[in-house]
Amino acid sequence: MNKIHQLSKYFLGLICVVLFAASCKKSDPVTPKPVEPAKPTVAEVTTSVNTALTGKDTLSQFAAMFKAAGLTQAEVDAGVTVFAPSNKAYTLKTTSIKKVTANTDVYLPDSSVVKDYIVPGKVDITKTTSGTIFTALSGKKLVLTKVGDKWLLNGVFLNITVLSTGDNAVVFSIAGLLNTSTLPRITGVADVKTFPGWLLTIYGANLGLTADKNIVKIDGIAATVHTASPDSLIITVPQGVQAGILTIDTKGRTITAPQNLTVQKANVTTIAGSGGGPVQGVALDAADNVYWTDNYYSGNTAAARLVKYSAGQISYYRPTFPNPNGDGKNIPVLNSKTTLWAIAANSQGQIYFATQSSPDTAGYRGIFRINAATPTTAEWWTGFGASATATTKDNLWVSTSAVTFDKQDNFYVYNSGNVQKITPGGAVSVVIDAVAFKSAEPTVKTVSSYGIALSGSTTYVSDATNGRVWVKDNSGLKVLAGNNTHVAKDGVGTAAQFGAPFGIVLDKKGNLYVCDNDYGTSKFIIRMINPRGVVTTIAGGAGAGTDIDGIGAAAGFNGVNAIAVDSKGTLYVGTDAGTIRKITFQ
Repeated sequence: MNKIHQLSKYFLGLICVVLFAASCKKSDPVTPKPVEPAKPTVAEVTTSVNTALTGKDTLSQFAAMFKAAGLTQAEVDAGVTVFAPSNKAYTLKTTSIKKVTANTDVYLPDSSVVKDYIVPGKVDITKTTSGTIFTALSGKKLVLTKVGDKWLLNGVFLNITVLSTGDNAVVFSIAGLLNTSTLPRITGVADVKTFPGWLLTIYGANLGLTADKNIVKIDGIAATVHTASPDSLIITVPQGVQAGILTIDTKGRTITAPQNLTVQKANVTTIAGSGGGPVQGVALDAADNVYWTDNYYSGNTAAARLVKYSAGQISYYRPTFPNPNGDGKNIPVLNSKTTLWAIAANSQGQIYFATQSSPDTAGYRGIFRINAATPTTAEWWTGFGASATATTKDNLWVSTSAVTFDKQDNFYVYNSGNVQKITPGGAVSVVIDAVAFKSAEPTVKTVSSYGIALSGSTTYVSDATNGRVWVKDNSGLKVLAGNNTHVAKDGVGTAAQFGAPFGIVLDKKGNLYVCDNDYGTSKFIIRMINPRGVVTTIAGGAGAGTDIDGIGAAAGFNGVNAIAVDSKGTLYVGTDAGTIRKITFQ
């Protein structure tokens, strides 16, 4: 019993000790956990730095670029030091940079370079020893040195006066750029006015050595880079661009052109023609007067005519020529059985036009010539001979739908499957024979051409039958673009497709413009092949065969047969409706 009583007293005492301890613990004072100050946000630090920069007019250019620096929260948590270059450092005069406009070479570092000027942590220059190396956020090494009483950062004078402190940021100013000569940059373009599908040369320095080392974009749309060197790139301007913001991703940086491109549009208008017949040929003389062949019908009577458009005025001609029977009388070149086809002008103010008759004996088939000063009197120049392969023009038989001149006034004609050249003296030679087309592309059985274009020793030939455009240069004859699918589709080289290419013409940039008739979809459009073989649709396709004025794809054509270009690059297109449509790039 005593043992039980003693044990009870023991447990009772233990409970009292526990209760006492608990009560003592409750009465101990509680030390509050210290509240950490809120960390500055990226936006707050950016605002702080911008306030310091924009507060100094001499740093305003860098301030504008700092906004795009893209600091992270981790970077601002650790603090940042900004070395801002002054405005006067941004204009670099140099003769070593290739650029179209002399003495205006300007290099403005874009946002990709900004992090070269930002160092992690808040740097106290007065407590930093000469020779200290900082690593910028970009990874660039910055060396701080002291020469006499001056501090230099990578050899550039540093103003150690603190422009701003607090919010985990400190700002200093420097007198120049930090060894930017090795950075990639864009210094200009060959022509600020451009158009989708045209080639564009970009000038710069320290660009990627090969095309695949440069990603070029305009308005964020990737462009095809054809060639590359450290100081220039050649690209094709992509479809869909409008604002003209040009950037290059190279060597881990995105660099921006100092000036936006002016992206032009193809504006289609109607300048002449109403109620006429199909226009099969268009040409311009040296004064940019426009001539075309109009196969006009009055009721059921054909009344073909030559038309001239000059200074807004239209003139119609039905020339006469000396009767071949020698009776001394002049007779009409054109009659109800005669169809007008191709037309071309030489440098002497002479206009050559091709006629066809059905049947041949019902009219006068061949090539006629008139002087622009006296357009009502013609000469039957060639085509009245007996042989399509004759070596002199007086013996040549011609039935053609395509003619043109080179700069030496040699006359080129597509005749019976051959492309022939006739010199001013009358000698005839074959440039491309019918067999050559078949040899170059075994699937070709026959070629029908409505267009020839020339550039030096290079000859371009349209081929409606096979949906192709051919080129013959020093390397031989080949298909430049198209693949006989007869459905219009943009692309490169033989991956591109044509409906039925008719008239063609070259501009001064080397772009080949093609009248394309996609009969399956009733889309009549103007296509372009640039010197790198890229095929782009520039205008037409609306209205399913109706002439509609408009911009680009909003314009419509009633068939497209012939095309010419003036000295300013304006295109003139002849249609089945007898209209002349003008395409200006603006």
